[in-house]
Amino acid sequence: MKDDFGPTMAQIDLARLYDSLRHALGLLRRTYSSSPDGGGGWYHQLESPNPGATATALGLMILRDCHEDYEHLHDALTFLRVRQVESNDPRLDGGWATNTSFGRPVTEATGWVARMIGTLRTDLVAGGPDARRAERWLAENQNNDGGWGSLKGCPSRVWLTCLALRGLVQLNPYHPVIDHGLDWLMRSRRETYAWGEVPGAPPTVTHTAFVLLTVTEVRPKLHDDWVLRAYDWLSKHLDVASLDDRAARMETYSVAYTDHGAKTSTAAGRLALWHYGLPVGICALLRDPRSPHTDLVYQAVNTVLDGQLDGGQWPTLSGSPGISSLWGVWWCTQALLDLRRAPLVRPGDLLVGCPGAIVVKSAEMRSQPLSALVGRPPQIIRLRRLLVRHWATLLLGSFVVVAIVGVATNKLSWQDFAVGMIFPLGLFGVQEYRGRRSGRQPEEVSPSSSNSHQR
Repeated sequence: MKDDFGPTMAQIDLARLYDSLRHALGLLRRTYSSSPDGGGGWYHQLESPNPGATATALGLMILRDCHEDYEHLHDALTFLRVRQVESNDPRLDGGWATNTSFGRPVTEATGWVARMIGTLRTDLVAGGPDARRAERWLAENQNNDGGWGSLKGCPSRVWLTCLALRGLVQLNPYHPVIDHGLDWLMRSRRETYAWGEVPGAPPTVTHTAFVLLTVTEVRPKLHDDWVLRAYDWLSKHLDVASLDDRAARMETYSVAYTDHGAKTSTAAGRLALWHYGLPVGICALLRDPRSPHTDLVYQAVNTVLDGQLDGGQWPTLSGSPGISSLWGVWWCTQALLDLRRAPLVRPGDLLVGCPGAIVVKSAEMRSQPLSALVGRPPQIIRLRRLLVRHWATLLLGSFVVVAIVGVATNKLSWQDFAVGMIFPLGLFGVQEYRGRRSGRQPEEVSPSSSNSHQR
């Protein structure tokens, strides 16, 4: 926003934000599909009539986060219960498969469904999926190094390890494998305090942001130096003008497993993860314990709002609006919801009271004057304000100068000078009287108070 204070300041129109969420909810309601196996839900390609476990879990969490009562809740939970794998093999029992993993339960689906069970407390709903078996599956499929692949024995990946940890912490925040997984994440970071797809891979905004989200949830009080440096890296590399992270638009990899007693691995296919780096980055930066990065976040949120298309969807990774992706809807709505519930005041901040407004100065800026935070108005604006506020004083001064020159050049007598001063002195008195009646504050407070909502 460009106003009388000169600098361009980002702002969020909350009416527009709520409209965007309402359109996304309408898209979910329109694309719900029944399943021939029982119940119903969504597939990540929302136009597809074949529901999947992951997309169904995401859809239910979006509705819950928006405080929506959903008439198909029990049907969706029935679908997830039917899709939960039953087996005598503890590495299989209790997990969920994706529609492309040939019935084999994988972390990509189980982590999201486990998170849904924990956040919605569907373990208390009769006929819902089994939370204890989901928790056991995640623990059984942790690799010996502490990370998670698609299933036990597959190479550990950063995104999948975060998925497993975020699911487990909702089911049992005290599970002993959580610390082991967190240690793996810390060992997997680059020397730049950032993360890529796997240890040693080039760092990306998407993976770094997801690790920070995970760490904040798993260990909310962990504010070590490496965490703060990771936030610094993220704030420097986030592209606020693009919805997706060009370095990690899609993460693809092969998945193989070995059955009990088998000597060779069996290929289970190739899986893919769709990423929208910008909204993940917004969610992470809002959790920085030092500052919410208002300047970056507000610009990024406006990009998210601008990117929503007709019908409540966001562009797909290829930029084509032809297929609605639940991944885009999920991450974009999460960013908007996180902004809506983010605290405006944090420990160490300074509150400044102004007439009709409260200015929040972040901890690192508390010693700065307000004028330094909002910028100074352009010279012409300051001159105009000066004329408006002190016009009578300036007029009186002009009369005095002209009169003195007139007397000095014998154009005016002292008697004419005295009579001529009556009118400007009267105007000066009127100005002072009106100023005191209105209770005008010192000039340096007014700019900050009128723009305090842009903090």
